[in-house]
Parts: sequence; structure tokens; C-alpha cells
Amino acid sequence: MEQPRIAKKLLWGAIIGGSVTLAGCGGGGGGSTNTASNGGTSANTMTITSTNAPQLASTVFTGSSLSQLTGQVQSLKSVSTTSQTPNVMGIVAQMVAQDVKTYGASAGGVAPATSLASSTSSGTCTSGGTLTVTVNEANPSVGLQAGDSIVIQASSCTEPTSGSTITMDGMLTETISAYNTTSTGSQAAITLDAGNFTVTDPAGDSESMNGSLTAAVTLTSSPDNTTKVELTSAGFTIAGSFGGVQSSLALQSLDYWVYGDSTTGAWQFSENVAMSYNGQTFSVNTTTPFSGSGCAYPTAGSATFIGANGSGMVVTAESNGQTALQVTSNGSTSSQTVNSSQVFSLICY
Repeated sequence: MEQPRIAKKLLWGAIIGGSVTLAGCGGGGGGSTNTASNGGTSANTMTITSTNAPQLASTVFTGSSLSQLTGQVQSLKSVSTTSQTPNVMGIVAQMVAQDVKTYGASAGGVAPATSLASSTSSGTCTSGGTLTVTVNEANPSVGLQAGDSIVIQASSCTEPTSGSTITMDGMLTETISAYNTTSTGSQAAITLDAGNFTVTDPAGDSESMNGSLTAAVTLTSSPDNTTKVELTSAGFTIAGSFGGVQSSLALQSLDYWVYGDSTTGAWQFSENVAMSYNGQTFSVNTTTPFSGSGCAYPTAGSATFIGANGSGMVVTAESNGQTALQVTSNGSTSSQTVNSSQVFSLICY
């Protein structure tokens, strides 16, 4: 089973314009339990075994990070996480949180950090190709409002990343459906549409994103600088080609949230999802949010995977850099412990 790797190749900071500095969001909170798929006994439902358990866990949880691109950990990331593989959810969360901060009004109604009139800018990418960003703001002087949008169009845009290069093609559109500010922060609701947005590495491996996600972003500045992003979707697909082998991952039902406190360095995330991998489905419910602080793998948290014929798995993060996988299959239960790096990406906040 080939693991999705798209976020390893994306530097949203370069796409939107520079490194990210995230601020503020309110409380940890959590998403609802995913009941879209109960495993069942369908021939299309995956049977979870001790053999495929580590790969399934990695496919779901690798890189559920909000702030790997924050300015204060940029140098650490370039050294520590070059070989890590963040997933789409963490990267999308980073992007929408960054754009709310960059284009939205600051707390107290202060003008946004970047106040751009409705315009289209197009430039040549570092190693060839073009990237066009269109910002549609009804009133640039006050920042984002409902109905505003940001459209990113890439055409053979080649950029360096982590000692390699990536080539991007396709379109991403962010549309604001709600935006509010208070004296201590801001909240936004955003719809993100991916139109065959494709990333290709020098070896010719590629991934494409299609579908829509809804993001709820909350930034707060008091009493701590915190950020929370919740992503929900009824349909989002990732298609990949690795060494000539095709793979597909379809998120049939998603409720994902990630929360970080830049004052304390604490972070946590939860992912409830029903997904299909190469046509076989399984579901995941986070029972205790995964958590940690600073640059680390999760040191606590647990989730249950549900597959076919009564098969399942409980993934539990431990404080010693290990993650326990308890698998039930064919009426018996077995346990194995793997390095947390095999399941999660290094998260820095």
C-alpha cells in the first residue's frame, strides 16, 4: 500500500507568500464521532490485520500538524522533518489559518496585515512555470468579508522545497462564507475547492486533489495566542501515481480539528473519518485527542479503526516516543509497538 505524500511536496508559505506566523484560537474542543461507516462486512470494506495496521495508521495520521511552517520553527523544520510526510489535512489547515491572518482584519477592527484590492497577480516560479493568485475582496480596507475569495492557479510552477523541487498544476479556490472579529480575535468559515490540483516530484511521482472542504478557523490573542481549525467534508479525493503504480484515497466523511497554543507550545488534534483506500473502506474515530507540545510526536491520545468482519485497531500514543497498535482480527487480538515516527509526523508549535 503506497502512502499519500502530497503535503511533503507542498510549501503553502511559498504559494501564499512567505513564511507563516500563526496567532490565536479558542479552546481545544472536538469534532463529533464519525458514524458514516461502521466497518460492516461488505466485500468493499477492508479487513484490518497486524500486517497492514502500521500502514493504515500512518495513512490516516501522518502530519496532522497546523504549524510546521511557522516562522519560529522554520529552521528546525528544515533539519528535523525533511523526511517526514505531513498529510493533506494538516497542510490545508495551515493554509486557511494563514490566509485568515494575512487577509483578514486584526482583532479590534485594525486593518489587515495585507490589504489587497481585488486584483490578479501572476509571476514566474523559481524554476519555471507560473503561479497566479487572484484576490477578490469587496472592501479591502476592512479585510475579508462573506463572499470574498482567493484563487490560486498553478501552471507547471516549479519551486524548491526541502532540498528538492516540486511542480504544481491546477486550481485551488478559497471562498469566505462568514467572517467576524472581536477585541480578542477573529472567526472565519471558508469553503476550499480543489480542481485537479496536482503536485509532481523530480522522480515523476504525483498526487492530485479534487473536491471540497469546509474550514472553520478561530484565532484568538487573549489570554493566549491560539489557533483552531476544523475541517469537514462529505467528499474529497486524492489520486496518486508512485513508481507507475496508481493509488486513490477518498475521504467519504471527514471531521478533523487541530488546535495550537503558541504561548505554551501545546497542541492537539482529532480526526474522525470514513475513507476508501483503493476501493476498500474503513473508518476511524478519535476517542481521546492526540496531544503534545513543542516539536514532538504525540505523547497521548487514542483512536479506534473499524474494518470488515469484526476487525479493528486501537492506536494509542505513548510518552516514550512509541505508539501502541492493538489489532483485533479473525476473533483474536494482538499487540505491537512501533516508533511514533512510523505513525505520526513531527509536529512543531
